[in-house]
Amino acid sequence: MPSYLQSRFNRVLDYLADRVSEKIIASKNFSLVKTEVASGCSVPTTQATTKVTVPLCISSDTSHFYIHTSDGHRFFLDAKDLHISLHVLEHGCWEDQIRSALMQVLEPGSTFVDVGGNVGLHTLFASSIVGPQGKVYSFEPLPHLFRTLELNVDVNGARHIVTTYQMAISDSIGTASFANFRTHSAMSGFTVPEERLNYFNEKRDQSVETLTVETTTLDSMFTGKRVDALKVDVEGYEALVIRGGQGLIKSNPEIKLILEWEPELVRNTLGDVHLEETIDFLRSERFIPYLALWQQPLRQIEWQNAAAVRSGDLILSRTPLQT
Repeated sequence: MPSYLQSRFNRVLDYLADRVSEKIIASKNFSLVKTEVASGCSVPTTQATTKVTVPLCISSDTSHFYIHTSDGHRFFLDAKDLHISLHVLEHGCWEDQIRSALMQVLEPGSTFVDVGGNVGLHTLFASSIVGPQGKVYSFEPLPHLFRTLELNVDVNGARHIVTTYQMAISDSIGTASFANFRTHSAMSGFTVPEERLNYFNEKRDQSVETLTVETTTLDSMFTGKRVDALKVDVEGYEALVIRGGQGLIKSNPEIKLILEWEPELVRNTLGDVHLEETIDFLRSERFIPYLALWQQPLRQIEWQNAAAVRSGDLILSRTPLQT
C-alpha cells in the first residue's frame, strides 16, 4: 500500500476506535475505562498500568478486532483466540515479565530476534525500544498468525525496524510438520502433547490441524551478525532452537536470552535428554539464570534447580542483571 494511503488508513482506524470507545464508555451498560494513548510510541521506561482501549471489530468476517494496547500500539487480535487476545483485552498488554526483561536488556540501536513472534506483541514492544537505529527480526510459521503479524507491523509503521519471516526456527534447514492448536494458537508447535489437549478437554482430530512449514536455524540466519537479545517461545521445542543457534550464542558474548521455560512440557515433547542438553550448554556458556514470573520480581536461581521449575521464563545473561 502506498505510504500516503497507509497513513490515511491508519488515521481512519484510530478515529473509528476512539469514537466507538467514547460511545461504549458513555453507555450505562458498560463500566470500561478508555486508555488515553499518545499520538506516537516513545521508548518505554516503565510498565504501563492503564487498561486497553475498548475493542472495535472492523473485519467483515469478525475474525479480528482492533485495539490500542496500553503502550499506544495499534493492534489487530484474533477474535477466536481464547488465550492471548482475552489477556490483552483485560490488561492492555501480554506477559509483563517479558516486557520488563526487554526494557532491561535492550536499548536504542539494539538488535533483537523474536522466535515465536505470534501476532507481534513483543516484536513491536521491542521495536519501540530499539528505535530506528535498531533492528528486530521476528519469526512466525503459522500462516494466519504471520498475516496478522505483518498487518500489525504495517499499521504501526514499523517496517523500517522489523523484518518478518514465515518460518519455524529449529536445528535443521528444510520443512517439517507443524501442529496448529486451533483454539489456542499460541500453544501450537511441532506437536501438541496429549497432556495439553487433555488439560483443555480438547480432541486432537477436532482441535489440531497439521501443516507443513519451512524451517531454518539461527546459525544459518545470523552468521557473523551481532545480536543483543534473543527471545524463544516455541512451546517445548526451545532445545532445538538453542541447538541450531549455538554458533550465534558463542559468537555474541553480550547476548541476553529470554526463554519460555516449562521443563515438563519439554519432557512431553522432546524428552529429558534434550532438557539436560540445553541446561548443560547454557551453563557451559556461563549464563546466569534468572526466573521471570508474571507480576513477580525477577530473581536469580541456580542451574541445579532449573529442571525443577514448574513454568515461567528464564532470562539469561553472562553478566549480572538488576533484580
